Amino acid sequence: MDTCFPDVEIPETIPVMTLSDTVLFPHVVLPLYIFEPRYRRMLDEVLQGNRLFAVAREDPASGIDAKDEPPAEFATVGVVRASHQNADGTSNLVLQGLARVRILSIESEEPYRRIRVEVVPSEGADAPVESIREQLRDRLRDDLGLGADLPEEFVEFIDGIEDTEVYLDYLGYAMCMCPETKQKLLETADIRDRFEIFMRYLDCRAYRRKLDAELQGTTRNEEIERN
Repeated sequence: MDTCFPDVEIPETIPVMTLSDTVLFPHVVLPLYIFEPRYRRMLDEVLQGNRLFAVAREDPASGIDAKDEPPAEFATVGVVRASHQNADGTSNLVLQGLARVRILSIESEEPYRRIRVEVVPSEGADAPVESIREQLRDRLRDDLGLGADLPEEFVEFIDGIEDTEVYLDYLGYAMCMCPETKQKLLETADIRDRFEIFMRYLDCRAYRRKLDAELQGTTRNEEIERN
């Protein structure tokens, strides 16, 4: 199976959490708070087994047959890296994404949802990775210059990532605030296409920031004239 950890086998059927406006990417770590009874049971069983489950964004337009909380067609399987059970039975855990998957069907809903999946390998190995990486690095600098709220530790960490696809996934997760765009990045197999989608998002966001700054400047001038 094509995962960011080659020695990990993704099973065909796997538990899933369907969450509103949450998109997990491979490689990225996601903190989760488990409190619902169904997910408490899921976590107990997962920790006794392979520590794997998927996270899917809720999407009523996906077309996947589901009674409630229809999942998007594409999701990410992750591995529980750390888990702490609280005194009240809830848990805090850290899930690290392993692989993009396509949801083929919902296999069962009780006692928690299980889905049948296939791994979606990335394409575009011939992409001009150095050019992509440099453009991404430039946009990260631009965002930081505009006051982006990214921890210094994250910036130092991501600068040490050599794999362009991993670099892109981390930046997409950290810098993209639009769940719909994140979902599009997740479901796009070709690295080059994924990069173009992300750059268009950043271009649109930069344009909106520029427009907002110009409008705020106009408002301040008008207020000064009235005084």
